[in-house]
Amino acid sequence: MSLTRLAILNQVLLNLQHPADSTVETQLKNVWLPLVLQRIADSRHWERLESVESGALASGATTVTLPAALRSLINVRIDNGANSKTITPITATEFDRWEHSVIEGGVTTGEPLYCTRYGATLEFSPPSDDAYVVSFRCITAISEMGSDGATCDIPDIDDILIAELTAYAYMQMGNNETNAGTWKATAKRLWQEHDGEIDGESPVMRLYDVGVRDISPDRWYT
Repeated sequence: MSLTRLAILNQVLLNLQHPADSTVETQLKNVWLPLVLQRIADSRHWERLESVESGALASGATTVTLPAALRSLINVRIDNGANSKTITPITATEFDRWEHSVIEGGVTTGEPLYCTRYGATLEFSPPSDDAYVVSFRCITAISEMGSDGATCDIPDIDDILIAELTAYAYMQMGNNETNAGTWKATAKRLWQEHDGEIDGESPVMRLYDVGVRDISPDRWYT
């Protein structure tokens, strides 16, 4: 069972051996944890956030609303029984060019052939000649664990998340490079065990290795 945000933060505070401090706790919860989660997702685990979503395309309609957490589309499928087919999304420029040819050709409706993303919607052409279920493979944005009872979207990395967050917090609090290095090494070892890699590394802390000391938008503690 995955640990809750509250359990993870409590363990990090124990690791930091820091006196009770509401400012530190607030930074951990609202700034450092979301940043660490995003670094992990961006660096190595987007495949864990892949999902298949679906929506209804009404007859005569051209758009389907996308999930709020969607980050990128992989492909789109028109579910039509034995005639189901996969559509690869095209760019807005390509879509507009296709739309122009559809209008010139006098096509008013048909089974959708092309689609493109416009903000929070997926637009199809030509307009649908029937009601279809549209399913799409996509990458969703990682949850920032916005409540004490929330758990991480990526399974089985609670111990890694704790180590990464502890190391990052030590760096942000200043003058703690020895402790940060210890927890960075722990994170690296846990990544190696988790991924089966001989030379796994910490995606969150690797920027420190190239001399970038502050990857937070608002370093606050010196």
